[in-house]
Amino acid sequence: MGPPFFHPHFLGSQRHSSKGTCSSPIPLPMLLPRARALCLNIIDARYGEWKATRLGWAAKKGKLACVRELCDWGADVEAAVNSGATSLLIASQNGHFAVVRELLARGANIEAAAHGDTTSLHIASQHGHLDVVRELLTRGAVVDAAMNNGGTPLISASWRGHIEVVRVLLAAGADKRLVDNTGDTAASCAGTSADAPAGSRAAILALLVAAP
Repeated sequence: MGPPFFHPHFLGSQRHSSKGTCSSPIPLPMLLPRARALCLNIIDARYGEWKATRLGWAAKKGKLACVRELCDWGADVEAAVNSGATSLLIASQNGHFAVVRELLARGANIEAAAHGDTTSLHIASQHGHLDVVRELLTRGAVVDAAMNNGGTPLISASWRGHIEVVRVLLAAGADKRLVDNTGDTAASCAGTSADAPAGSRAAILALLVAAP
């Protein structure tokens, strides 16, 4: 279970008037520097077993409004959980397209990698999130980025049987000839994952044969 989402308007002040006391939220730019630093410490505090910030939790749950508000308040878009996954990677893994777009617009590093080698394009391709894959490619993600085991987004998508993702990666120039450290290519492992859809191997092999 994640942290309670921080809401900036919880920061209020008491002001006195002839009519009594009332509570009024103070906009962040008006807070004293020390209060601002405290505010950012609260926003970027880490929670849970995987040590995610509030932005990381919002990205995981696909809470676009929370992501926007946290970013407006200065949340660190590159803060990573224990595995090294940033909020962009987390949103990409979970297929939250709108959050992915928002984080990219906020300057998130598209090539940031979990475990030192798994990029957002890898993880979106492996999980078959077609719209996320398209967005990442449009924004300039490296189509043939290799993991430490030599696996590429195309090999991952092919193995899991994600036909349309394979089609999009090939159209973006993915190299079907690349080989991972076990000797597998996109063709040799096509549709061999236990959860690959029936018939995906034949469809993917046809796409690979037709690709230059």
